[in-house]
Amino acid sequence: MAAVRRRHFPSDDLVPNFDTASEEEDNHNENHCHSNENHGSSLAKGLMQLYKNEELCDVTLDVQGQKFPCHRNVLAASVPYFHVMFTSGLSETNQDVIPLQGVTAPAIAQIIDYIYSGKVCLSPTHTLDILSAANLFQMAELCDACCQYLSQHLTTESCLDVFILAKLFEYPDLRDSALRFIGEYFLDISCSESFLALSVDAVVDIVSSSGLWVLHEEQTLEAALRWLNHLKEREDAAVEVLKNIRYPLLQPECLTNLIQDENNFFKSKELQELVKSALCVHGNQTLNGCHDDAASGVVSYHSDIDVTSNAIPREGMQDREMIVFVGSDHVPNNCFVPEDRRAYAMAPPPASEASHPACVAASTGEVFWGGGVSDYTDVHSDIYKYNHDTNQWNSCAHMLTPRQCFSLSEVDGKIYATGGLGPYSQELRACKVLDTVECYDIASDSWTYVASMSKTVSDHCSVSLSGVVCVLGGEIPGAGSTNAVMAYSPDKDAWCEWPPMYERRQLPCATVINNRIYVAGGYLHLYKGLSSIEVFNPDVQQWHIIRGEENPIAQHIDGILTVNDHIYLCADRRVTARREFTHIYLYSYNVFDKVLVVKEGELERDIRRSSSIAVKAKLNPLKLKLFARNLTH
Repeated sequence: MAAVRRRHFPSDDLVPNFDTASEEEDNHNENHCHSNENHGSSLAKGLMQLYKNEELCDVTLDVQGQKFPCHRNVLAASVPYFHVMFTSGLSETNQDVIPLQGVTAPAIAQIIDYIYSGKVCLSPTHTLDILSAANLFQMAELCDACCQYLSQHLTTESCLDVFILAKLFEYPDLRDSALRFIGEYFLDISCSESFLALSVDAVVDIVSSSGLWVLHEEQTLEAALRWLNHLKEREDAAVEVLKNIRYPLLQPECLTNLIQDENNFFKSKELQELVKSALCVHGNQTLNGCHDDAASGVVSYHSDIDVTSNAIPREGMQDREMIVFVGSDHVPNNCFVPEDRRAYAMAPPPASEASHPACVAASTGEVFWGGGVSDYTDVHSDIYKYNHDTNQWNSCAHMLTPRQCFSLSEVDGKIYATGGLGPYSQELRACKVLDTVECYDIASDSWTYVASMSKTVSDHCSVSLSGVVCVLGGEIPGAGSTNAVMAYSPDKDAWCEWPPMYERRQLPCATVINNRIYVAGGYLHLYKGLSSIEVFNPDVQQWHIIRGEENPIAQHIDGILTVNDHIYLCADRRVTARREFTHIYLYSYNVFDKVLVVKEGELERDIRRSSSIAVKAKLNPLKLKLFARNLTH
């Protein structure tokens, strides 16, 4: 190998003899090393200026006929792709003009600016092209920036392209983000031309995903069949695509039609067995062979294939626990999922202008709302139940006594209306405070009176704990706010008193978690709001108070709810009982670590009126989205 001759630089003559320098340093100790902190930025600015002025450029990139004069050493120092190109003896090493294939001119313009300045302008128009080029050039940091941007700016028009590119370049996080987005908007995307143009692998990835927002598995099947029918040559892919349909989730009539229709894709033995196995699941057939249900026209078959593992509901089929503000027709998005901070709209109940109603979400998933007062003296006995399938409120049997400022709670499928203010009395010139309690049987849609409370009370709250109705706080005539706790046993049809709370509370809120009652907020009197939280342990019949200084909420609490084993508080900025336009804020409380209320941020603007009540309900987000879309069309 020939010896490498080192090039001589004039500055070599000026290089000091380090041994001599060490001696001088010992003698004088006056040497100083200066560092220019702005050197890097100054150098970068200078190189950028040379690039803009096309000065001292020694290589030109040719992309789609557009020329980009650059500096070979800058490209090589910044981009691994160009470093290999210019230092590995390739033909491009000495070429003045280098054509680049598979990239676009706008993307290269942005990338060159990024190489010289460290900045890039990402937009929906060019970011996919920039990511494609950055991936080719092995620019990891720029690829990460593009992936983050794309995942945050997905649209129904771009998500399929992003998904395909992320899968091709093996960016799993971006791929998963795009697939989640496709799943959420699947009903729209699956009807697009872009979906029909997908490869078989991409379609399989999508229809096999649990994240599809479909109400019925038939919608997934229809999308798969649309894709297969789009091109005749796709018949060969039928098994690969259709085996990902979750057949046990299909209706029996649909399954029977698939078996009996000879002119479809279900001719293969594998698909026939999957359909027959699903029919066995529906018919609860084991080893009894074929069974005809003449009444329904459904045929069940014997099959040895276990399809129960493919019976997991898709995302859109599942209900989710939400915080729901019921009663106000001024709230555009009154359903809120704390987990992902997404909001949805639910229809307001009839007579939503009524003040001081009550609301409860039963363990069956049904939401009940009613009572209240209009025009100060017109007290209502109406009760409505929310129909989640139609987004409408259906009238139920009326309460036996009209009530306002009362409370509803549910125990074992029965709803209890406690206390409150009854009809207006001309003799009293006021609404009478009630001690009566009535019970609503959800199954029979009927009300009956049960044992009355030991005290007349209004503006209280109630919860159910271990089969007992607990009435907490409120206002007692002549005594003002109270800290009393009354407990009703449906089995004994009798009331007893439990240890009182520390604080007297009018209009408090309460929830139950881990067999403990948490009470929050309320008022001591009209102009003094309470920010403390109290916890009741029924095992030892004791209260524990979380003082205000531990709790940063200094405003009124509208609701305290247990959602997915977490406590959430809904609070607004007012400090008196007067209702005004407010901002609602959501807070969470960590029960296990006893970390006091953590602010989650603003929930909704301009929620107003005493008719807006926060409850927990289990609703289907996709149904709510479709209801809202139908209202706008």
